[in-house]
Amino acid sequence: MNICPNTNKYIQLGIIALVFIIVISGCTRSISKGSLTPVKVEGLTSIISVAAANRVENGNLGNSSVYALKADGSIWAWGNNGCGQLGNNSNTNSTVPVLVENLSGVTSVTGGFEAAYAVTKDSTVRAWGNNQSGQLGDDSTINRAIPVQVQGLDSVSAVAGGNKVAYALKMDGTVWAWGDNSFGQLGNDYGITNLTPVQISGLNNITTISCALNTGYGLHSSGHVWTWGERPVHQSWYASNHSHIPEKIPGLNDVIAIAAGGASGYALKSDGSVWAWGWNGEAEFGSLENTETAPVKIQGLTDITAIAARSEGGYAFKPNGEVWSWGGVFGGNVGNNSIEGSGFPIAIPELKDCKVIAAADYTALAVKDDGSVWTWGVVVP
Repeated sequence: MNICPNTNKYIQLGIIALVFIIVISGCTRSISKGSLTPVKVEGLTSIISVAAANRVENGNLGNSSVYALKADGSIWAWGNNGCGQLGNNSNTNSTVPVLVENLSGVTSVTGGFEAAYAVTKDSTVRAWGNNQSGQLGDDSTINRAIPVQVQGLDSVSAVAGGNKVAYALKMDGTVWAWGDNSFGQLGNDYGITNLTPVQISGLNNITTISCALNTGYGLHSSGHVWTWGERPVHQSWYASNHSHIPEKIPGLNDVIAIAAGGASGYALKSDGSVWAWGWNGEAEFGSLENTETAPVKIQGLTDITAIAARSEGGYAFKPNGEVWSWGGVFGGNVGNNSIEGSGFPIAIPELKDCKVIAAADYTALAVKDDGSVWTWGVVVP
């Protein structure tokens, strides 16, 4: 099924990706196999969460790094390591999970672009990987192959990583940001990079944060969604196209969860429905209309309990842990045993009893209730 005029291009990329992965960093190449359906990651047990990170240079096959958080508070990582984003004090890629060093007591993990972030049990943040724009928040621009502490942050409940930028949600409902500000990612129009966290003005009583590329999202305790940073061309319906300060997205209420795709966003409402906005060129809205729009309801999804997103599509959880997927293809991570995407939500048969999912451009991962990790796409250990 053709989703868009670019489908043939993605088919070619998918075929190539399933044969080998080209890793640009260090001019090295590592051979890896891919899978169009979920397969179990051997050797990982007692996993409670997963995360994925992209490379900054989109379009390079094998651009992902992935992370698995164990119940003992340790993190295991595999994939691309050109900037030290596996956190094992090296720049060597790995097709098997390796332990992230000098890190313990982790309660959550998230990926950015060539970087990763962890919240620890003392509610502070550790970061590692690419730091060219200060996105590790350690008051430097030096890449770090082992985790360092983000300066000036405490009482943190969650972190989100974007393109050369990162965000922290504090327990008091404020949002803090650091890194590049070329597109207003720090929630202001100054364009000044910050190497340590600064508070985003105008955001209070936020309960959840998410980001994609250069755009951030925050879920307010009232059930409304706020956004800041870059206004992509496919989201020109925003009230303030040329301002980067936070503003409320029109047409969204009663929201209980959010997820950020590439040029689209997703919201889960209290009635179990899922809504999408932004660009729909790759069926990000679970439909074939090539359009940009304010929030619209995704048809065919009911009684949803959680959502996740990737660059050109999304995932939704049913109460029994069943996972549904839709959208365009990046390396076969729709999970439908095809190198094409799906123009409407479909169930992934291999995924039952799932509790969390994460995705990068060419890789997706899911954690089942038994603590096992399942993955599909082109970075499969």
